Amino acid sequence: MEAKDYEIRNLMPTKREIDFLATTVYIAHYPTRSPIPDAVTAKHMPHVSHWIDHWGKKGDMALIAHREDRFLGAACYRLFSESDRVAGFLSEQTPVLLLGVLPQYRKQGIGRRLLTTLMQRAGDECFFALSLTVAIHNPAIKLYKSVGFHSVQMS
Repeated sequence: MEAKDYEIRNLMPTKREIDFLATTVYIAHYPTRSPIPDAVTAKHMPHVSHWIDHWGKKGDMALIAHREDRFLGAACYRLFSESDRVAGFLSEQTPVLLLGVLPQYRKQGIGRRLLTTLMQRAGDECFFALSLTVAIHNPAIKLYKSVGFHSVQMS
């Protein structure tokens, strides 16, 4: 697949796109696990539903990479409260980021483009920091470091 062979756009809160966001959240949590569950199963997992329930509130942003009507990957961020925190939470003013690309579309620049576009959108919305959590063995850690993310020791 060539780099210009797909588009990135804002997620529209249709059932199909929210289902894909659920799949992406699952992929972000388990990048090497297969098979990937269907969206209905994923949406019922607590760490996935926490991200997609009531999608569209203030501080929610998601982008989808697609080719025609096939979804390739997505990136999103969401604000969480102190009482509703997730892995990667730093503060109520710092959105937490998730990124996932379907396995068959990895290593083609899609994740980087989703990430840099989402970072630009965050700046446009006056969020000048994003946080995330990533396992040390996840190959995506190189991508995050290459665009300016750095490790923060949490107590």
